[in-house]
Order: sequence, then C-alpha cells, then structure tokens
Amino acid sequence: MTPQEKEAIQILERGARLYRLVSSEGWDDLMDVMEAQVVAAEFRLINLPAGVRTQVLRDVQSYAKAWRSIFEQTQLRVNSLIEAAQAEAEITKPQDTPQYSNF
Repeated sequence: MTPQEKEAIQILERGARLYRLVSSEGWDDLMDVMEAQVVAAEFRLINLPAGVRTQVLRDVQSYAKAWRSIFEQTQLRVNSLIEAAQAEAEITKPQDTPQYSNF
C-alpha cells in the first residue's frame, strides 16, 4: 500500500468516526457544555466590577476569547475533517471496505 493510499484510508476512517460522533446525541451535549463555558467566561467579563485593574481585565478577556475560539474552531475543524473524508470517499469509492459508507 502506498503512503497516499494509507493517508486516504486514515482520512476516511477519521471522517467516518467524526461523522458518527457528530450524529450522536452526545455531540449536542458536548457542544452545550462547551458553549456554557463560553457563556460563563463572557458573563464573567461583562460583570467585572468598575475600576478593576487593567491586567485583570485583560486576563479575563483573554480567557473569554480563548473559550470562544476553542468552541468555534472545534466545530469548524470537525466539519472540515468530515467534508474531507466525504470528498475522499467520492474519489476513491473503495469497493471492498463497506465501513466507509457511513456518510
């Protein structure tokens, strides 16, 4: 098997696993938990008392931005990996590996 074929199989397998994960009830639960972290961090930032030191403000703002970024990037990355696997499945159409028909 060539390195390109191995990579194609890895893409297909990863995409199929992620597709099953995203399609499960657990995915919605995970996204809810992550979004709650984002909301909590933003709430903390919004509710800082007046006159708080600049460094504390920057730290809380960085924390809130980090959670927002993690939340958004996780969704984007998972979706792009699934799309790559679906595209690879269309290109390769493996005949002897029915487990890749999870899309």
